[in-house]
Amino acid sequence: MNLSRCLLMTLLVISPALGQMQPPDQRNNGGPSIQWRGRFFRWRTQQQQLWTQASEFAQRHTPNRWAFYDQLPDNSPVKHQLAELFMQTYQQIDEASDPGDALFELAAQRVAAEDEAWALGREIQLSQDSYRKEKLHQRLQELVRQIVGQYFEERQLRIERLKSAIVQQEEQLKQDRDNKEQLITQRMQRLLEAPDVSATQPAPAPENADQPEQQPLADQPVQPDQLPDPNQ
Repeated sequence: MNLSRCLLMTLLVISPALGQMQPPDQRNNGGPSIQWRGRFFRWRTQQQQLWTQASEFAQRHTPNRWAFYDQLPDNSPVKHQLAELFMQTYQQIDEASDPGDALFELAAQRVAAEDEAWALGREIQLSQDSYRKEKLHQRLQELVRQIVGQYFEERQLRIERLKSAIVQQEEQLKQDRDNKEQLITQRMQRLLEAPDVSATQPAPAPENADQPEQQPLADQPVQPDQLPDPNQ
């Protein structure tokens, strides 16, 4: 679990107390830093919004794991790892697609199948009936086969979209090259007509200046068997 996710889960537990925090400002002898606090609380709001969306998605598409998560105590490491799984799974799907489109629906179906497989795996581990375990094992094998097929279908759709995007970029590049002189003229005109604001206004901050550095998500979806066995 990366640092930002660990911090988020801590915030969700002790959020009321954070409202009273006064972060120190080393430039002001330990006094409150309004700028630091503003960035911190904006980041916290964004992370809480992400958790809200991820938890709603988990309750809808992974009811088995959500029920298990919900009954764990707040200080449980397994609960924190499940929360990380919910957020990472949702963010992977959300960044690659929009709700309602084909890719989103394929990914949601795969996630639901993975949740059922996770529940079957736990049931097999806990069952003492050898006949029932055999039946569950057969069902699990069929389900895993289905999940692998869904994952291939999802990847194929991603590839097709990437190919389409490449074609569009190639067409745009050709058009820009054909209109090279016109583009040069337009850029020259903008530079010559632009007002000089450098002396009165600071340079704009990067778009992600208000957010702590995030670790890149893995390309492969998180698999349910990566979660530690809570019975150990």
